[in-house]
This record gives sequence, C-alpha cells and structure tokens, in this order.
Amino acid sequence: MSGAGSQMVFADLFQGGQSIRIPLIQRDYAQGRSDSIDVRNDFLVALNKAFQLPEDAPQLPLNLDFIYGTLNEAGQFQPLDGQQRLTTLFLLHWYIALRDDQLELFRTLFCDGQASRFTYSVRPSSTEFFDALSQFKPDHAITAEASIAALICDQPWYFRHWRLDPTIQSALTMVQAIHELFFETPTATLARLVDRERPVISFQKLDLRDFGLADDLYIKMNARGMPLTPFETFKARYEQVLEKQFEGETRNMGGVQTSVAKFFAWRLDTQWADFFWNICNQDNRDPSPTAMHLFDDAVMNMLRLIAIATRDSSQSRYNDEFVKLRAADQRNTYQTYEENGWLDRAFSETVLMLFEGWSAGQTGFALKLPDDRVFDEKAFFKTAIAEPLSISYPQIVEFVAYIEFLRAHGDSQPQAFQEWMRVVVNLAVNTTYVRPEDVRRSINGLRELIPHAVQILEYIASTPGPVTGFNGAQASEEVQKAKLILAEHNWRGLIEQAESHLYFRGQIDFLLERSEALRLFDDSEDAQSVDHASAQLAFQRSFDMAQKTFTPRGLASFKDFLWERALLTLGDYFLRNGSNWSFLVNGATEQGSWKRLLAGARDARNILFKLWDQLDAEQPLEPQLQRIITSAHPEALWQKLLIETPEAFNYCSRRQMRFVNDDVQDIYLLARERMSGAHAELNTYALHARLQREGGAALQPLSLPYYEFVSGEAEEPYLYFHHEHAGREIHLYVSYKQGQFQLQIENSELQGREALQAQLCEAVGFQPRPEYLTAECPLGEIDEVLLKIAALLNAS
Repeated sequence: MSGAGSQMVFADLFQGGQSIRIPLIQRDYAQGRSDSIDVRNDFLVALNKAFQLPEDAPQLPLNLDFIYGTLNEAGQFQPLDGQQRLTTLFLLHWYIALRDDQLELFRTLFCDGQASRFTYSVRPSSTEFFDALSQFKPDHAITAEASIAALICDQPWYFRHWRLDPTIQSALTMVQAIHELFFETPTATLARLVDRERPVISFQKLDLRDFGLADDLYIKMNARGMPLTPFETFKARYEQVLEKQFEGETRNMGGVQTSVAKFFAWRLDTQWADFFWNICNQDNRDPSPTAMHLFDDAVMNMLRLIAIATRDSSQSRYNDEFVKLRAADQRNTYQTYEENGWLDRAFSETVLMLFEGWSAGQTGFALKLPDDRVFDEKAFFKTAIAEPLSISYPQIVEFVAYIEFLRAHGDSQPQAFQEWMRVVVNLAVNTTYVRPEDVRRSINGLRELIPHAVQILEYIASTPGPVTGFNGAQASEEVQKAKLILAEHNWRGLIEQAESHLYFRGQIDFLLERSEALRLFDDSEDAQSVDHASAQLAFQRSFDMAQKTFTPRGLASFKDFLWERALLTLGDYFLRNGSNWSFLVNGATEQGSWKRLLAGARDARNILFKLWDQLDAEQPLEPQLQRIITSAHPEALWQKLLIETPEAFNYCSRRQMRFVNDDVQDIYLLARERMSGAHAELNTYALHARLQREGGAALQPLSLPYYEFVSGEAEEPYLYFHHEHAGREIHLYVSYKQGQFQLQIENSELQGREALQAQLCEAVGFQPRPEYLTAECPLGEIDEVLLKIAALLNAS
C-alpha cells in the first residue's frame, strides 16, 4: 500500500524506521491558530464522523487526498503539501493513545528511543516539543472536563519560552480541540487508525522526485502558505451531497449528459467562476490572494442568502433558522450548513438555477427582469455578495418572491415577472418588520400567491381577501390599483410614475383618495359623476403638488419651517409618538413621520389636503406659505405661538414636543426625545424668541441674556432679565406654570432698595416670600408687566 499514489494510512509513512520531517521552507503549523477555527472544526468533525461509521461502511475510508513531498538525504519524508493534515493526524494518534492508555504502542510506531519520528525543522523548539510530547504520560487518567493544553503547560519539561513558538501554541490548541470532540467517541481507537485492511482515514503519497520536478517548483507551489478557504471546503464536500440529492438526474455539460454533482463542479470552475470573478474583480486586474478571497467570500455570502431565502416558512423551526443565518457570529462554513440541514433540495435547486441563470449572459449579469425600476437585480446581487447581513427584512421578502417566481414559472415571461415584483415590492417596503415571525408571515403569504403570479393583477382584483401576511392597508391599496389598471389602461402610467417616487415607495393611497379614483367602484349614485378621465386628471394634479412637497428623502426644504407652520394654521396635524407628539420627521419607519401621515392618519392627511387646496403648484411655494401664515387666526394659543416662533421648530431636533397630561397649557419643547434631557417650555421660549427678534429696546434698562434650558422635571425652564446700576444687580426670572407666567426676584438683590421693592409690589403685584419677591401674570398681560418693571428700574 505504500507505493506512489496508492492509498495509505498515517502509520505507513513510518514503516521501516522512516520518519517525517517538516522542512524549513514550510510555515508554522496553522490549523490550531485562533483564526483557523472553521478549518480546524470542519476537519475534526469530518474525522470524528468517519469513526462513527461501521467498519464496513461504503463511505470509508475518509480520503484526505494527496500528500506531496520528497525524501531527503537522511531518508526522511519532507511534505511539501500536506503538512497541516499530517500534523493533525500525528496529534490525533497521540491523543487516542493517551486516552486509551496505549502510549507504549504509540511510541513503538512513531518514536525512535526518546525522539519523535514526526518533527519540525522550522524551529528547534518545535522539535523539542514533539520529542517531549511523545514521551509524556500523565500521572492519572484524563477526564472529560480536563484541559489537556493546561496539563501539558504545567509539566516541568515545558519551557516558558515555548509560548513564543506559534507551532507549539497551535498544537496545544489542536490537542484541546481533539480532546473536546473525541473523548466520548469510543469507536475512535488506535487500532482502527493503523488498520491497513479496513482503514478509517487514508490518503495518497506522491514523491515528486519520481516526476522529475525540481525543489524550486515545490517552493513556489507552497509559497502562498494559505489553508483551504471555507468556500474551497464547501465546494469539495457539497459535491458529495449533490451526488446523493440528485442521484440518477443529469445535466448537459458540453453536449454530454453528466451528473448534477459533476455539472456543479464544472460550472463552478468555469462559467460561474468567470461570472463571480468579473463582478468581484473588475477587469481582472488583481490576481492577488486578496482578490481570490473576495471571490471566495462572494460565493459563500450568496450561498448564505440563498439558504435564508429557501428555508421552509411552514416549519416551526423557521424563526430559529432565520436568526442563525442572520447572526453576525454564525460561521459561514460547510459544517454549519450540514449540521443544520440547510443543504436541502430547495437550496440546491435554487443555487443551480440562479448561478446558471445569472451567468448566462455574454457579458456581465444576465437580467431576468425587463428593467430595474422595481427590483434592481444587479444592485441586490452586489450588496448580497459583499454584505449579506446588511440585506434588510423587506429585501429578503423581495428576494424570496424573485426566487419563487423563477422556480414556479421560469424566466420566459419577463413582463409578468415585472408585474409580480412590482406588487411584492410595494407590499414588502410598506410592511413593518421587527421579528423573524413578521418575515415568515409575509413569505407564507407569498407562497399562497405564487401559483397566480403570472396574472397577479387579475387574481388580486377578483379574489376576496387575496393578500395575507403584509400590511393590511397596503394590501387593500394593491387590490384597488389592480382594479384601476385593469379597468382603464391610462391608469398604469400614472400609478407607476407615482409609485416610483422614492419617498412614497409604492404607497400612494393618499393620491387615490384625493383624486376620488376609488369612488369609480362605488355603487352610489353620487359616484356616477366620477369618470376615469376626471379622476386621472385630479390624480396627476395631486401628484404634481406631492412632488413639490416631498423629495425622495422626505419633506422638501422650506426656510423657517414655513411648511409646518402653514399646515398648523389649518389644524393640529401632529402625530402621537409614545409620550410625545411629533410635528413629523422624514424617517419612513418612525411613528411620527410624514410617511405615516400620508399612509393613513386620515385627520392629519385631510389637513395636508386643505393646504394643498390653497397652493398653486405652478408658482413658488414659499411666498404662498408665508401669506397663509401671515393671515392665520388659529383657535388654540399654543398653535399661534408655534406658528409665530420658527425658533421652536429648530430647537426640537427630533421634532417632538411633550404635552404634560395632554394639557394644552403645559407644553415642552424637547431637544431630543425625553424630559430627562434638555427641554424648554413653549410660552417662555416663544416670549424669549420674540423679544430677541424685537431687539429689547422697549425694555431698557433690562437686558435679555440667553434662555435657560433644563434637564429633568425637578425645575422649570425659564428666561431671565438682567439689570445693573451703580454696581448693583437685579435678575428677573420668568417661568411658566399652569396658565400663568411666574416672575421672581431674589430678596437679597433688593436689600437697601425698599422703595423699589414697595413699588414693585404696588404696581405689579409682587408678593414677598422667604427667598424671592414673586408675582403671577396672565398670558395676555406679560408685555405690559415687563414694561412696568422696566420703567420702575429705570426710575430707581
């Protein structure tokens, strides 16, 4: 069995007193390094599973492929390729012998006296370590909980400087990993490891000198010094899965029918490789290992996303599988896929279909959709291969819809495919996804629709409750739009144009309502006055105004918050956001957003429509908004204050206010979102802003410094005035509570000025208190009171 290229077991390399010596040109032992956990675990698990098979199992032996090398002048075999596998096998033999108290047999096979016949030339310390390890026997039997690595490091023969030898440290990590996996595998025995008749683990040895090759070629072959990537490991083992999964099935490979496994391997080395390589490494300019890793990672990342998209949403384990596949710390390796059962038929069929379909183009990406208006296949692919975990929940639902259509109906009906994706994308982007269960519901809903995907509009327009698993309002909107498109062909262009607006993103129910388009399907007599032409004209006009109002990112930019203030003149359009009320942000997923107002906050939406009614989309909007504000007479005082105080909108960076106990008098402007953070009080802040704009000349000799914001609810925000005369200072503090301005002056600042104090009490109504002179002032009288105080100070 020891002939060149024949099947061998590890012990065959040591027959006749031969030995193995890792040559100087090799790198350190790497399978035990911390960054090689995937390679290490995958290899050990494969070895362990081989031992768990019956001795006569047809899958045995587990073949580890070729070991290449030469014999040196001392007759030692020097591996040029296979160093990592051989080192791990040596450590496995030693550990099994240690566990089963067969170290004497081990030494007979692999030692020459006190020296190990497996050794390294890379560093003297590595040689010393393998010699010492081969002679080591613990004082007592090891246990499952034992740390073999710690036990070795605690021996008197273990030198402290060995911690600097990466080969030794890697070997210690590997021995510990072997212990954790093999301690409770009784079928893994030394006898089976060395059995030449029924081997469990085998390989082939090739002496390259037999082929007339020079040592410098071996060095070049080994120079990259890189272990197999997870992709290379996946590819090799996945072929075995395909052999069983598609047994008896064939594919056309260059005019010849061949097995699916061979077809997969061939395509992955040719057409599919070219496809991925051209996208990962534009223009093939970078042949470096870095570029190769980009290629490997790209394939593995796409496989991960396909695994997510092909999980069976009808199974109870779906949510757990979804979380595993989306976890940032989840190893993306063959072993992970195999252990979790993700290499099922649906996964394999989808991989073959997508890789074959996408790579079929003469140049670049072979698109399956007519254009990228609703689903940009190439952009999605590029994101998926680079950052698969950045793919959002709605995008996963869209990808599932994309796959399901191709699997059920192929790619020969691109227009029907486009219509299907338009409906699904509208549904997905306008459904809120928080948990995997939300995704699961949508995918279940998709799989109910997929048999009807080729005629999706006809199906949803004629079937009661056709769409489940998505936002109910959006599902109803898609039904109504389907009816309009099928009823009159001009609706398609109008609807698709509005849907393409990057802020509305398919959610245009507000335009349908405003144009009265939905009344076309009412049975009432009043609805008979609406025809398609008039509804379409109203729809277009509404969309024109909507485009002037909203950009792809949200509300258009208007100076001094003219839009919000003009809208407030017509009513309270604020939306609830937890304990706060929002005058709306652009973020589509937030509770207090313009998108939410457009989507279904009917009362607030009607206020928006009222404002649109007063505007001409053909003219600049800002002058029109300013005229509306100037002529406004809102009923609520708080609305009037906000309309007159653009500074208040600017202060609220998150566009939120707090109405304490929903009291329209105690209103706070929030710098962020909580009262525990900085906040102002509306009445005092509006007063401060107005006086600042007016310049304060009328209140001389009072000066108006900055506004005092507060954090927490222990004290109230306030503004204050400052007066200084003849070295004496007076501060007038103004706060607001329960419908009244609260005025305070410290008593200490009025000492020696009893006449002034008496005048303040008589003219303004100040009352002496232990620390302060205090007064209350109704909202409408604050200017008059401040003027009186200024006059008294000026005369004093």
